[in-house]
Amino acid sequence: MASDLANKIDPQNDRLKINNYLQVEEYTNIFAVGDIPNKEDKMAYFAGNQAEYVISLIRIIEEKKLHSKQYQASQYPSMLVTVGRKSGVSQLLTEGGFIIGDALAKFLKSKEFMKASTRSMSNYKTQSSDEVHQRNT
Repeated sequence: MASDLANKIDPQNDRLKINNYLQVEEYTNIFAVGDIPNKEDKMAYFAGNQAEYVISLIRIIEEKKLHSKQYQASQYPSMLVTVGRKSGVSQLLTEGGFIIGDALAKFLKSKEFMKASTRSMSNYKTQSSDEVHQRNT
């Protein structure tokens, strides 16, 4: 199987060729999400969208229902990059991209580096310092 999958690598970007359902070409039981599919940029935000789509698709397949909703890759990727706590740059979702200064990046990311939103998306439960202290004693 490994050699079969090696034949599914896109020579232009060294990532797996997928169909519009995030399935590896010619395999209905193998899905590709995150950095490996060849149809979307490598970004954690996209990986989250891909994972949600695949989870819902697998549920539909398990229930033996028809599915026709194809994955919609983002046409205009956005990015926020912080440089420490006081600087950064942002590119917004628009045709051709719209680059703005550090104000938006600082507002959205710098204070807590999106820890709370990332933890929330992954259902991560934080522990109080008392709980950590009790566990370590």
